[in-house]
Amino acid sequence: MKEKTGDIRGKNGTKNLNKYRQKEMLQRKKDLKKILKKFEESNAPLVIADVAVWSGISLSTLGRSPYKEMIREHLEQEKVRLSPKGKREISLLLKENQQLKQDLAFEKEKNKRLEKEFIFIKELMLR
Repeated sequence: MKEKTGDIRGKNGTKNLNKYRQKEMLQRKKDLKKILKKFEESNAPLVIADVAVWSGISLSTLGRSPYKEMIREHLEQEKVRLSPKGKREISLLLKENQQLKQDLAFEKEKNKRLEKEFIFIKELMLR
């Protein structure tokens, strides 16, 4: 269990708090490296929101100095790996995914309307 040592007052408390912060930063860096390595191995495009979820690090923390630099380096490597053709394919897949989401929402709305009509007709027939 993680224990915050900042509750102790005085010089020792400050030293312990700084040690705790350094340990936390090192642990977050390790977690971020693991997640970035998984993205690299899977050749998936880096989505920072997914990194935040999988690593357990908040988006605001990922926007800070050491983590932001690590992500920026990974994105630069990713740009080199992806050819223009690969970028176009990803762009097309994202557009197709968005279109499918819109179609799904439309079909759900249509299904609700049909269910209401079905219930109405059923009630009319029972009268």
